[in-house]
Amino acid sequence: MFSQNYLMNGSLTNVNDCSGFFMDSGGGSAPYGPNESFTTTICPDGSTGTHIQLVFNGTDIAAGDELCFFDGDNTGAPSLGCASDFTGASANSFIIQATAANPGGCLTITFTSNGSGEGAGWSAAIKCIPACQIIEAVIDSTFPGINPVDTGWIDICPGDRVFLFGTGNYPQDGVVYNHSDLTSNFAWDFGDGATSQGPATSHVYDEPGGYIISMTITDQFGCRNTNFIKQRVRVAPKPNFALSNYTSPICVGDTVNLNAMVDSVDMMHTVSVLPGNSGFQTAGVLSDSLPLPDGNGSSYTTSINFSEFNPGQVLTDINDLLGIFVT
Repeated sequence: MFSQNYLMNGSLTNVNDCSGFFMDSGGGSAPYGPNESFTTTICPDGSTGTHIQLVFNGTDIAAGDELCFFDGDNTGAPSLGCASDFTGASANSFIIQATAANPGGCLTITFTSNGSGEGAGWSAAIKCIPACQIIEAVIDSTFPGINPVDTGWIDICPGDRVFLFGTGNYPQDGVVYNHSDLTSNFAWDFGDGATSQGPATSHVYDEPGGYIISMTITDQFGCRNTNFIKQRVRVAPKPNFALSNYTSPICVGDTVNLNAMVDSVDMMHTVSVLPGNSGFQTAGVLSDSLPLPDGNGSSYTTSINFSEFNPGQVLTDINDLLGIFVT
């Protein structure tokens, strides 16, 4: 059995189905047309769930054109918003569903195009689900923060930990049943194979690359959030520092010039040299001893291996050698 495609082309006014795809007039092979003004109502056929759900995996609707949704079998029902309201990092993927406050379980959709340019359109899977109240998932805060806040990235280095705090909005709480964060399950997917549960979580990314964090809220009746949470994370590659050979000795009072550069120009970042504090002993008494054999009328030649200086230290002034004592 093949799923049917339902094209919104003016002749399609009513659909009774719990499967198939709801599409623009182009049917996926062409853009929708100019100056369209269509209305379609989709109702469950009684085969599975009681309420219609439309799952949009992506939309391309030109500026000024509108695809809007109503929670009932006509345009006088409460508005569920328009496709232009569902934007962000998820590339316009979203879910529209008849709510538990809608006893008939139907959705009514309107579409208008203004003729100044057409987009590729849309395709939405038609499903039937149990009566669900609306859940909107929200990433309340993160550390490090998101930049820019609305559509940006979380930028970290390998080995850094990302902290995320999620919550849900429940605008229909109490209409049919009560639900909240306390009655819901939070599931996180970090995009690298790791997952987590709970409204607050954290994760460490060890490998450089780009990752997508998703969060799903499911209430006590199995109803899920209707928006898609897809937060982007960029893990920077590890810097490769190459230090040129520096063989000259460095003494007290010398100045060392440090210069840094990168192998590609990035106007968004600044490379700087931050010297650390270091030093070696410049005062005090340094000594060593060597036992000599006892004898009478004989001369001896020997050497002392003095190891108290740091590597690279050079005695340049004989006056710094205060004396050699034989006892």
